Amino acid sequence: MRAVASAGLDPRRADGFLVAVNEIVTNALTHGVPPAVVNVFPTRTAIQVRVHDRGGSFTNRAAPVQQVPLELHGRGLWIASQLTDELRVDSGADGTTVTATVRLRTPPVPI
Repeated sequence: MRAVASAGLDPRRADGFLVAVNEIVTNALTHGVPPAVVNVFPTRTAIQVRVHDRGGSFTNRAAPVQQVPLELHGRGLWIASQLTDELRVDSGADGTTVTATVRLRTPPVPI
């Protein structure tokens, strides 16, 4: 993602954010209703990624919690919450949107 690479995030933090976005997109493709739409919003102070699908049945709007370590599935949103500064899930009649935000600690490089 060019926006993440040019935003001024150190490589480790950028890698973590991309893992978080991957988890969110994977959830939308696996559990949501197509299409899954990804939008990236870089600003001077943060990068925000919104993933939206048309499935509106997501009921766990509370902060993601760590699941049992031996389970094979069910940790995607928890992982994403650990790798971002803010994770928000909004679900309703028009679908589900997961928004991940990471704040910049250094000024971004112009795109």
